[in-house]
Amino acid sequence: MTFFRRSRPQVFPYLLALVGVVLAATVRYQLGPVLGGTIPVVIFTVPVALAALYGGFGPGMFCTLVSALLADYLFIAPYYSFGVDLHAGVVIGVFLLIGTTISYFGQRVKTMQARILVQSRQLAEANRELERANSRKDEFLAMLAHELRNPLAGISTAAEVLRFVRADQVRVSETGDVIRRQARHMSKLVDDLLDVSRVTRGLVRIEQVPVDMKDTLREAVEQVRSAIEAKGQQLTMAVPEDEVWVCGDRTRLTQVLSNLLANANRYTPGGGRIAVGLTVARQRIELSVEDNGQGIDPALQPRIFELFVQADRAVDRSEGGLGIGLALVKKIVELHEGTVAVYSAGAGQGSRFTLTLPQLARQAGLKEPQHASPPAAASDGTRILVVDDNRDAANAMALLLEAYGHTVFVEYDVAAALERARTDRLDDVILDIGLPGTDGRALCRQLKSLPHLAGTVFIAVSGYGQEADVEASRKAGFDHHFAKPVQMEALLQALRTRAVLAG
Repeated sequence: MTFFRRSRPQVFPYLLALVGVVLAATVRYQLGPVLGGTIPVVIFTVPVALAALYGGFGPGMFCTLVSALLADYLFIAPYYSFGVDLHAGVVIGVFLLIGTTISYFGQRVKTMQARILVQSRQLAEANRELERANSRKDEFLAMLAHELRNPLAGISTAAEVLRFVRADQVRVSETGDVIRRQARHMSKLVDDLLDVSRVTRGLVRIEQVPVDMKDTLREAVEQVRSAIEAKGQQLTMAVPEDEVWVCGDRTRLTQVLSNLLANANRYTPGGGRIAVGLTVARQRIELSVEDNGQGIDPALQPRIFELFVQADRAVDRSEGGLGIGLALVKKIVELHEGTVAVYSAGAGQGSRFTLTLPQLARQAGLKEPQHASPPAAASDGTRILVVDDNRDAANAMALLLEAYGHTVFVEYDVAAALERARTDRLDDVILDIGLPGTDGRALCRQLKSLPHLAGTVFIAVSGYGQEADVEASRKAGFDHHFAKPVQMEALLQALRTRAVLAG
């Protein structure tokens, strides 16, 4: 019975062809007194066409052969025998040619129908995927608006506080801390968005240097420790005593680990547990981050590393996040020739993220390259020109630089900046790239042509920080390029320093 069910799609077209031949023969036989020996095979082209359209070439040819035999036997003289003369042979031959042609084109039509059906299904699936992507986009935009409003609310409130507590230095300092934290949070959101765009387009270059994963893990833990402590979560770590080395980019690997830890912190309730494990086996290192938080639905797990994909959350979106952290994790790990996987038993069962990377064999005495930390800011009394058409941004930077003991001049347009540069000695020039009229790069070229500014350090500040933007600034003559908002520690390090251009 099972064999018959499996075979029916192949057998049924032939049965249908046979039934069609019998019906055509019956009709032709009934018309015999009228037609006599004329047009003995024309009526059989109907079942041939139907069999070819329904079943393809095979059933069409089967119908053609059976029709030819039956027509020869019943309707071509001598009747009730398979003998044929020259005239009958020509009739049968023409019918066979016509039947073969019909069968061929029937097969072509059937193939085209099958392709159309497949394409229709693919189109339907593509439409469903577009709908899912559009839904994820809408969810992402809602999350982005939420995430940006939170720090903006803090900054706005802090700015109002500053209007009324000018004489209270403690409150001023606390308010400044609020503004700084929230501004850095907004900057992190923007950086993550730019990062995921660059990584997915293959524009990120990964350093290939020895990296101690134990140190990298400790650095990542420090980045999220305050968030873990704020929720009263318990963090445990199991790492080997020996050094664990990989070849890669320390900054990017730290980003991967901190994203996994931040994800565990975000989706684990207060007082929950987060466990980190690091092991080495078969020339590969394995690092796991496990929590007892809200878990992940099994249906979502295969897509959890896709951009903007997140588990369902409450309306208040209290967990935060934009759904890009895990997408970044996957892309960066793959750039290091590694893999990342997730497992969760389901909602409320916690989750476990595991990444593996090739282990790097180390020789005794060989140390990981150290990243120089920025020097503490010092008052060296340098003369700095700040040029930015955004008056608030220019004045705020000037106030901060003056607080570090520098002498600062502020100009808001190109003409005034040129006039100032022609008459004053300047140690450093900080230029906004997006100036109206002549942009910052063109202004840099004009200023560098002035003989008395030959030793001046030129610093570009821009809302764009891609490699192409940094390279354009280098060609214009800038010594440094910083993306907004500028981290003051990095800016202070750049002042009076002719270093390699860094974005």
